[in-house]
Amino acid sequence: MLTNVLKGWKRQRAALTPSWTADPPALMEVCERYWGSPWDTICADCGEDGLQAQYDRARRELLARSVECVAWAIELSAREEFQPRSLGIELLAQSAYAECLGEHEESARLALIGVLDWPLRSRWDQIALETAIAVLGALGEQRALPALTRILQSDDREYQCDTHWSVAAALERITGQPFLQGSRPIEAARLWSNEAL
Repeated sequence: MLTNVLKGWKRQRAALTPSWTADPPALMEVCERYWGSPWDTICADCGEDGLQAQYDRARRELLARSVECVAWAIELSAREEFQPRSLGIELLAQSAYAECLGEHEESARLALIGVLDWPLRSRWDQIALETAIAVLGALGEQRALPALTRILQSDDREYQCDTHWSVAAALERITGQPFLQGSRPIEAARLWSNEAL
């Protein structure tokens, strides 16, 4: 009897769990459901088919298929909640590196530049910032120069070390200046930005 009840529960659960060959809209729905759920619900719905596991799988699958969800990624990047914003930036980065932003390229570039002005309230915001800095450097995005140099010149603790180094690397790609060739790339990039801007 108990075996039949468990089988019935697993069938019901399977009907609610997306196939991991699902199309992006189904995967996006899993993410939206996760973000909209209270933390207690997420914690209670654990296991390999729980909401957290579904979200993790959907996120990985979407990142592997980022080209199919660029418009959604741009929308995510404008949200207040830090997890959706961060995923949006990661999706845009994957699509940018694949040179597949298509008709959304201008909006995607502006979304990536916008990240440079976000307040850093969580590790997700820090991940999005580091991702955006690297992508803007790879794209050679000149419009990012003022915000990048502002971050580089900042003494705020949130922008120390790795972030400053990432900015120096991005500035090198954008400007063609050999900041990373010397022993003090951050100082070289700061000196250049003081003189150039």
